[in-house]
Amino acid sequence: MPIWEIKYKSGGSDGTKLDGCIISQTATQTQLTASDGTTKLGTVTSTTPTITFASFSLPGVTDRKFTLSITSFTSGPLGNDAEGTWENSVPGVGSTQNGDWTAQAGIGIDEEAKSGPIGAKAAAAEAP
Repeated sequence: MPIWEIKYKSGGSDGTKLDGCIISQTATQTQLTASDGTTKLGTVTSTTPTITFASFSLPGVTDRKFTLSITSFTSGPLGNDAEGTWENSVPGVGSTQNGDWTAQAGIGIDEEAKSGPIGAKAAAAEAP
C-alpha cells in the first residue's frame, strides 16, 4: 500500500497542524489518517487526483474544520511524492486560512520498518 507523510509547505500557521498526517492508498480508495496514526479523518473511493477530504477535525483541534485536496502523486525529485492544498475555517466565525502541503512517499512497510516513527504511523493507517 503506498503511503505519504504530509508536511506543511505554505500558508497560514494552522497548516502546521497537518504535519505528520498520513495518506494511504489501496487499489480502489485513498485514506487520510491523523498524525497520531490511528484517527481516520476520511476515506474516498478514488485514487486519481484531484482527491478532496472535506470538513474534518483534527484530534485536539475541534474548533476548526479542515479541507485537504490532493492534486498530485507524481511531484518531487523522483516523481512519487504527493502535494496539494489545504484550507480551514472556524465554524460560526467565518475566519479561514489556506495554503499548500507536500508529502514524501514512503516505501512498503515491512515488520522491522514499522518500529520507526513513520513506519509505525503507516502501519496504524493500514489497519482496518
